[in-house]
Amino acid sequence: MRGTPINVGYDPVPLSEALVSEFTISDQEVFQALENLGLATEEKLVWLLDFSLVFSTTHPEVNLKGLEGLKFDPEFYKRYLSRKEEKNIDHRSSEEGFDDRKIGRSRLTADKIPEGLMDFARSLSILGLSVIALESSRYMFVNGEYNHFVSLLMATRELFTSWKLSQKGIADKKRVAKANALRRHVETYQLRDEVIEYWKANISLTLSNEKAANLLVSRFPLSHRKLNQYIAEAKRKGTSC
Repeated sequence: MRGTPINVGYDPVPLSEALVSEFTISDQEVFQALENLGLATEEKLVWLLDFSLVFSTTHPEVNLKGLEGLKFDPEFYKRYLSRKEEKNIDHRSSEEGFDDRKIGRSRLTADKIPEGLMDFARSLSILGLSVIALESSRYMFVNGEYNHFVSLLMATRELFTSWKLSQKGIADKKRVAKANALRRHVETYQLRDEVIEYWKANISLTLSNEKAANLLVSRFPLSHRKLNQYIAEAKRKGTSC
């Protein structure tokens, strides 16, 4: 049974001031966390947001509730979220949620993350999502979409609180070390995937590993030996399929 509706009167001025104040606090806290992890530079923030999006779309335990139909400032989207080859991409993501085929630069599966880093990877992806929610809420506020602004600000707080709770009792140095180790690990696999994709698309698969590596060595920042190894592994996987 539903009770009698209650009409709550309020002054919109202090309410709006409180919301803006909450946004400012969130902005400061989130980016201080990035500073503490050494992830506040543009290059590293691009990596974090990409990692967070791809991890969240491949690990269903990361809750994306409240992050549907995001919109971003076009410059922010182009700078931090769109793939390098996308020049004229729309600044809005799918109305149904994240689409890693449009946004993510990498394809991240659980077997690419060591077991000892998996919990931290999950937590770090949540921190990255809090940045994404925060930036989308900024765009919503500037463009007068206040309902979305409030819901995204609440999502930001929920995500960031989850990050803080997961890191309780962990020393700053240990967090930084884990963030660096995870980034190196993921980037290694990402570069390997890029090598294999380029090899399959541009080099005859019948060419010897040695000769194929000769053609790849000027394109990728890897040794001839490592390129040879990646090609050999890819050929073995192709044979076993």
